Amino acid sequence: MSNTGRKKKLASFNCDQKMWEQFIARCNSKGTTATATLLEFIDLYLGDSQDKLDAIGGNDLDERLDSKIKASVEKYLVASNKSHNSPTNETIRAICSRLDKLESEFLSEFNE
Repeated sequence: MSNTGRKKKLASFNCDQKMWEQFIARCNSKGTTATATLLEFIDLYLGDSQDKLDAIGGNDLDERLDSKIKASVEKYLVASNKSHNSPTNETIRAICSRLDKLESEFLSEFNE
């Protein structure tokens, strides 16, 4: 007889079907299972390892976002400085618009 389930609690919860399918696919692509991944998240959460959890769950999202923002700002400022002596309000608005777009792209990537 197997020890599977002894001294363990079977947990179940409602989850959006598409989200669950994406989660299973990501687990499979990383060579793990949904159970192993969820248990790791729970262990990190209970161990107050929020920084570690953020890094795993977000794949260093902040660093990637910062890098993209910096590159975009530099791109717009260089382009602006070639045509003007200083950035204009129009350039600043363009930068803000691009940053909004980048943020949306990263959030949609993160939620996949």
